[in-house]
Amino acid sequence: MTLLWPDQQDGPLVLTCHWAFIDGRAVMVGLDVRTFTETDGQRQPGPGGVREVRIDDLTGLSIREIRELSRAKLAGMAMTKAGATRRTAERAPYDQVVTALTTRGTPRRRRPPAGDVLLRIVADRYREALALGGTPARRPAVYVTEQLREKGWEYDGPAVRKLIQRARQQGLLPAATPRRPG
Repeated sequence: MTLLWPDQQDGPLVLTCHWAFIDGRAVMVGLDVRTFTETDGQRQPGPGGVREVRIDDLTGLSIREIRELSRAKLAGMAMTKAGATRRTAERAPYDQVVTALTTRGTPRRRRPPAGDVLLRIVADRYREALALGGTPARRPAVYVTEQLREKGWEYDGPAVRKLIQRARQQGLLPAATPRRPG
């Protein structure tokens, strides 16, 4: 996929974006920056002529914009080819390319929902923090987080606070009051 940058009509840079399919998505995996085009091994000057690529040319590149412009151009080309193809079997590869180009990001990795065992552990550690007094009693969520991490559970502060709230909702901990921490 070749683009002119920063001006789509006059360049002066000629960019070649390289794409690959990774996990069912089209991903830009490379970018060539030139001031010329090449066809069958023959170099032709780009719109601004052949010149040295300077550091300010490279720092002026916006990878995000280039990727999105290239993605849109590729998707448009694939849709045009798919539209020109009458047979479903011939159109399928183009439809697959369009889908891969328009699928955004990877699904967010979600932690499995907390089970009863985890909520009981959280409630027990919370009560333990209150019983210890001092800093653990003033900051029981921090204490619970530390205890879970020592046991190999990967939960951060906000997630632990949600677990404490769920433990309260299930009746494993009493409701919070303004005088009671957490």
